[in-house]
Amino acid sequence: MSASLTRPANWKARTLKIQERAQIEAALERRFLATHLIPDEQGRPGWTDEARRKNRLSKALAAYTVSCLCSVSEQEGVSSLVDGEEDNGIDAIYVDGEVVYLVQAKYKPAKPDRDEDIHPFVQGARDMLDGEYGRFRNPLFTARQAEIEAAVSAPGATLVLVFVHLSEAVEYHALTLLEDFCAETDVSFRDINGQLIHAALLADESPEPIRAVLTLEHQRHTTAAPKVAFGLIRVRDLAELYHDHGARLFDQNIRSFLGRTALNREIEASLRSKPELFVHYNNGITMICQRLTAPKTSRRLEGRYSVQGLSIVNGAQTVGSIAHVIPRGDPNPPDARVLVTIIETHDAGDTFAVDVTRTRNTQNPIPEEAFAAQDSVNERLRERLALYDVRYVYKPGQDRQGAHCTLEDVANALAMFSADPADALTRNVTKLLDVRSAAYARLFGPISRDPEPERLYRMVQVFQQVEQALTDYQRATVPKTRERQFYSSMRPLIRCWIARRTEVGRNSQLLLLSEAERATLSRDIETYTAQVLRVTLAFSEANGRGIVAISNSLADGGTLLGILIDAHREAYRTAQAAQVSVNIL
Repeated sequence: MSASLTRPANWKARTLKIQERAQIEAALERRFLATHLIPDEQGRPGWTDEARRKNRLSKALAAYTVSCLCSVSEQEGVSSLVDGEEDNGIDAIYVDGEVVYLVQAKYKPAKPDRDEDIHPFVQGARDMLDGEYGRFRNPLFTARQAEIEAAVSAPGATLVLVFVHLSEAVEYHALTLLEDFCAETDVSFRDINGQLIHAALLADESPEPIRAVLTLEHQRHTTAAPKVAFGLIRVRDLAELYHDHGARLFDQNIRSFLGRTALNREIEASLRSKPELFVHYNNGITMICQRLTAPKTSRRLEGRYSVQGLSIVNGAQTVGSIAHVIPRGDPNPPDARVLVTIIETHDAGDTFAVDVTRTRNTQNPIPEEAFAAQDSVNERLRERLALYDVRYVYKPGQDRQGAHCTLEDVANALAMFSADPADALTRNVTKLLDVRSAAYARLFGPISRDPEPERLYRMVQVFQQVEQALTDYQRATVPKTRERQFYSSMRPLIRCWIARRTEVGRNSQLLLLSEAERATLSRDIETYTAQVLRVTLAFSEANGRGIVAISNSLADGGTLLGILIDAHREAYRTAQAAQVSVNIL
């Protein structure tokens, strides 16, 4: 486990948000329950299915805590469990050298209770120190009793009490009981709340920073921050980097390796045919890293640079092509070099890494969505959706096979539900992804402050179902007819109207649309699409304008939306008047 349960500087405890608690539950369920690392047992007499599930989640919480604290696998965390009937208040015991961790986990939103939660935990720890092992009659404990006794009684042994819970903090009276016991017995105590668990689970979804030692020839470096190093790097070293880390090497790049395109085949041919001139023909590559440690002197022709948090932000096509020419373990790679610049980003400002990436990628046209992919909100959203096992792909060149949603899906869904018709009626998603535009600020600004993955993914599911339905309608119509053009060209207005009328996707903390919601949405799509079709065809005939011309006009789209709104209001007033008449009669 790479995640840490250490409280960062200036840390302040707070209550978990409902969505954060749901994310914790989804992650624990996916990693421990769905995999049957925590088996589904019958449980105690009278337990409901939900009670059994909560008990399994409590065990998963204890196992996950052990795996994080002791940097062991989740399987080893599960093996530390002693939870069950007659466990004497202790859910997990893990021996890490001279340190013995005693863990109690409470999977409930309420604050831990002094008498119900803390007192049994303290009593169990006291019994263990006093050698009262007869009070631990759980089979999981008795199977390990000899190991635990030996660890606790060993010279220099240290006991650490770990209380993990989902509330904000342990209350004063309960905390006092724990602190008094620890002071009396020289035992240490760790209070791990839901915030720390949530942060650790998110950290698990972030890839480990790439570390490497790079050998540069004819190298120099600066010492003033932000530090820069430059020199020549052997292509075989770049190939090895790519084989070790793959597309992760380009995580902070505008785009990933695009495969064997025509341009990349030219790079391959150049490397194979004239390796001695490769450095002359190639523009070089740019790397950024969080930490750069230079050799003590730059006067030598060759120097070894240690980098942490490495990413290639310019030259992805070069490096990918080199790796295609030089397979792993090639005994006779081409003797070629490439100019490389390594830039340290630590303490250089929040936007420095992104600014370097942008300014180092001006030699070729870059699509707007590539710059939008650099927005940190997308990585935050990816991490949170990953807790639910939902794959969000937002970088150009990334493999989209098996993806549940893309950056374009998110942009279109946000526009579909936008209160601003200018956003909702925009046909070209590229305009929505222009990071310099007011539309991008309106759509992505709110989620940059709070991604709300559950609400956003529900909107995406609505958008995707609408798109699929409109595609099906289009295929079912006669080619080269106005109806066919309507289903192809008028989708922004259709989506906008459906979003304003349907109740599906709103006001729910659940991640996935239910079958009932999908059925309701199907009926809504049929009803509201028909309304837009009637209004559009009538407008086309009355104004002598073709469907495509209407779809290209934001003004026409606004007019049609106004007609739809007025018609809905009139129908509502008519229905209300009819109801009044019925009541009078």
